[in-house]
Amino acid sequence: MKKLTVRRISLYRTAKLCARYILNDPLGEGGSGVVYAGIRKTDGKKLGDTNKLPVEVALMELVSKPPRCPHIIELLEWFDSLNFYILVLEWPEPCIDLFKYCENNVLPDNVVKYIIHQVAVAASHCLERGVFHRDIKEENILINPNTFDVKLIDFGFGDLLKDFYIDYSGTAVFAPPEVQNGEWYQAESATVWGLGILLYSLLCGYVPYKNMLEIRKGNLYLPEFLSEGPCRLITWCLEPKPNDRPTLQQFLAHDWLESGQQNRH
Repeated sequence: MKKLTVRRISLYRTAKLCARYILNDPLGEGGSGVVYAGIRKTDGKKLGDTNKLPVEVALMELVSKPPRCPHIIELLEWFDSLNFYILVLEWPEPCIDLFKYCENNVLPDNVVKYIIHQVAVAASHCLERGVFHRDIKEENILINPNTFDVKLIDFGFGDLLKDFYIDYSGTAVFAPPEVQNGEWYQAESATVWGLGILLYSLLCGYVPYKNMLEIRKGNLYLPEFLSEGPCRLITWCLEPKPNDRPTLQQFLAHDWLESGQQNRH
């Protein structure tokens, strides 16, 4: 039985929602609102919903159309109201966000490979559908602690795919140098940079750069316990010049990432 997510809503014009769903206790709070548990009355399916900007409705619809990507949270339906939108989203069970999971668990290399591969597939699917997520990080990834399957969530900072961007929305320590330098940036190279930061964080337990100044300096420290394979991939992703970074397809085809996908436990 699946669960869905629900973000903070007002009491105004929610009769349709309440007629179809039973709202329960909050599941957590993020940058875009509060997530509530809920159950659909017609079939008892667990769910939640969320107040979002109209652009997120469009982004979620684009990525949720079939054929779907199994590594992205599914938009089931949405409601519009006078001052907000409510998104009814799939909520896999069991699940926990990856940040909280990593607080109490050390991930072996093979599990990290499996996770980052799924996230890269999700990021590639987004770009293929004309969507730039722009905030891929542990807090925006749900993980099943039994299978290590993951789903990308929270498109609140996302945008439609464009040739380039000037303004940045997302988490500062995941932003590439071109953003930190006030230059325009592109979706794929910025996404690959963020995947490099995420990969480093999953393997080391902390991000490689703590602030914008460190990102501009670009002094990448690779701990001795990291093996050659992930070091090469991380270094490639965190190249200061966007054109020197791999594409998402090159990322997915990297020899270290391709090896050991079946042996993750």
